[in-house]
Amino acid sequence: MASDWREALMKKHKKLFFHKGNPTFIGGIACGEGWRPLIETLCEYIQFNIDNNDDMQGKIVRIKEKLAGLRFYYEDGSQRAYDAINFATALSYHICEMCGAWVDKSAHDPKAVWKLTLCKTCEAERVTAHVHKLMEVARRQKKKRKCGTP
Repeated sequence: MASDWREALMKKHKKLFFHKGNPTFIGGIACGEGWRPLIETLCEYIQFNIDNNDDMQGKIVRIKEKLAGLRFYYEDGSQRAYDAINFATALSYHICEMCGAWVDKSAHDPKAVWKLTLCKTCEAERVTAHVHKLMEVARRQKKKRKCGTP
């Protein structure tokens, strides 16, 4: 299951996702499996510095994809944590969100409404799936017209 790694991450890093026993996390981890290693490494790094370098215990509020990049909302943390988050965000623009492959640049149509960082293979699969969906909608509409229904 896709949500298993997200749940496991939250359980492993309770200090980051729960503050004084209360959940601070809103939403879910809303991004693809390809960014999993990046997010896991970032959480490990932040927690390591809290435990070993006296960094302030911050809290993760939200993790998601936005405009083809990772958004990692973190509050009350150290500058070292924020620097690591900025570095991970910059890396996310070069990592396929679906499979984790390296991407030279964001593979998206600049006119597209929804922008994602995808490798050529995942982009092709996404386009193919979208075309099949549009073809199915067109077939249904054509069938309705033949049956005489508006």
